[in-house]
Amino acid sequence: MSKKQLEELVEELRARAAALGFAALWVTDAGPFEAWAQAVRARGDGFGASLSPDPRAILPTARRVVALVYPFRAEPGPAFPQVHVSPYYLASHSAHRAAPALADWLQESGWQALAHPRLPVKAAAMRAGAGRYGRNGLLLTEDYGSNVALALLLTDAELPLDAPIQTGAEPDGLLAQACRDCARCVRACPVGALNGTSAVDTSRCLRVHMFSDKPAPEAYRAAMDNRLLGCDDCQRACPCNIRAQKNAPQANALPLALDALLGSDASRGEAYEAMVEGVGANFARRHWILAQAALLAGNSGDARYLSALAPLCDDENGPIREHARWAAEKLRQKPRQTQKL
Repeated sequence: MSKKQLEELVEELRARAAALGFAALWVTDAGPFEAWAQAVRARGDGFGASLSPDPRAILPTARRVVALVYPFRAEPGPAFPQVHVSPYYLASHSAHRAAPALADWLQESGWQALAHPRLPVKAAAMRAGAGRYGRNGLLLTEDYGSNVALALLLTDAELPLDAPIQTGAEPDGLLAQACRDCARCVRACPVGALNGTSAVDTSRCLRVHMFSDKPAPEAYRAAMDNRLLGCDDCQRACPCNIRAQKNAPQANALPLALDALLGSDASRGEAYEAMVEGVGANFARRHWILAQAALLAGNSGDARYLSALAPLCDDENGPIREHARWAAEKLRQKPRQTQKL
């Protein structure tokens, strides 16, 4: 295929990506992510160890990795009795559902292509030129700040590169220029999980302890406030994100009430279905949702939830049981009666 034909191919890919909600795409080579792999080994990153540093170990004929950027608007979260689901997870689910259509189109055009390869997505996007890391450990893009979800395509189409071919290591200067003299995200983190180097202390990060098969550490439960999934404090504090709001699409929210999550079987079922539709079945697991909802009941200060917590205090699931007992004890110590909804 000629250079002109490849340029036309990537332009058509961009147009199709935009129609699916992606704001931009960036193309990098399919060489190994050696520097990323070294960093994962050095910090003993369990999740990182599940990813491959070599695109060609996934697709032997791979020539390019395509990084797709799906932006979102980060609005302030609601207050009790509503619960907060970070808009990132809504955008991420939309991106996850959209990307395979692009891989299918490339395959129909005669190329091999794979959506969502098990590769380091932020490292790939950075190497492609989409952005640099912020002090909060997220990729900071020029137009949308860190309010983006990312997705990858792996293909043997020799698409034009958006950045020079790498020879083994990612470019120097991982930290975004805008972050050099700013640490607002570090100060905004409610549990001190950021140290200012773009690394995240996962033992502290609230998100890590949400939707987990282990009870959340007691020291961090109150800081979760009414967060059901996700924590956006570092992103809302970022000046780049504040400036980028003018570029963001219309806000996407998932209105959920704690009353529904802890209510009747019917109300729980409707809430779970809304979660599946909004964030995907991988996150919307009933035992995770119920465990987090029980914890949030303790933060609500509303003694009305004691009756809903009572059967959960003997649940066979460890996090549900532990969170319910903690919440019930907290409500008994300092109940705050609220008006019936």
